[in-house]
Amino acid sequence: MTAEIALCAHRFEDGRYCMHPLKHTSHHHPKPTVVELLALEQKHPARTPAKQTAIAATGYSVIRYYQAINQLLTDPEAFSIDPHTITRIRQYRDERTAARRTRTTR
Repeated sequence: MTAEIALCAHRFEDGRYCMHPLKHTSHHHPKPTVVELLALEQKHPARTPAKQTAIAATGYSVIRYYQAINQLLTDPEAFSIDPHTITRIRQYRDERTAARRTRTTR
């Protein structure tokens, strides 16, 4: 007896079908833009359940989301779009780094 695996069967614009297992959703959630990531971060500055839900809606895992945010910190385009949010996140990152150094030097 073999277990049946549900397939996605999403149809792409060129007529092809996705045949990945149903849990595969990368094409259903296009990669968020810089503006969308910054808007989410501006709307939800703290780690809350609402932010977790908003991150999940992007199609990113929480880890991937924070990796993307980290990449924006050195992106001049992101800074020109929303300097306030980028500066706030950089300060928060720097504070965490300093606290980590303090803990490890004791």
